[in-house]
Amino acid sequence: MRKKLLIAFAAVSVLFNACTYEEGPMSLASKKGRLANTWNQTILDGGFAPPANMTVTLLLDKDGTGKQTVATKNTQTGNISEAVLDVKWKWGSSKEELILERSWSGVSQGEKKYRIVRLASDEMKLENESKIIETFVSKE
Repeated sequence: MRKKLLIAFAAVSVLFNACTYEEGPMSLASKKGRLANTWNQTILDGGFAPPANMTVTLLLDKDGTGKQTVATKNTQTGNISEAVLDVKWKWGSSKEELILERSWSGVSQGEKKYRIVRLASDEMKLENESKIIETFVSKE
């Protein structure tokens, strides 16, 4: 009886601790496991959706590295131009903080701190320093 009670308590405790963000999720996957993904950014830093001819993709790996790709398609020629930035990520001082540092051709583009609003396997919402919520959906 005691063993069953301990197992039930542990299961309930894990479920309540998994939901640490404003918008969930209830997940048993680790925070790092949910973050490591290929994400399409649907709401940008300024709070607007990217133009129809632009895609912004953020690839984050479990080892704290990644890439951000901004691809723009010329509507007249059909040519696609891409800018690829290297990304280093780390957790901030709290469970809700994510820090992204971007660099392009070895030149730092600075560090940005975000508050994690939602981190699920299929959707991520990050509040930037301007209090705008940037939204990402899983590409995979």
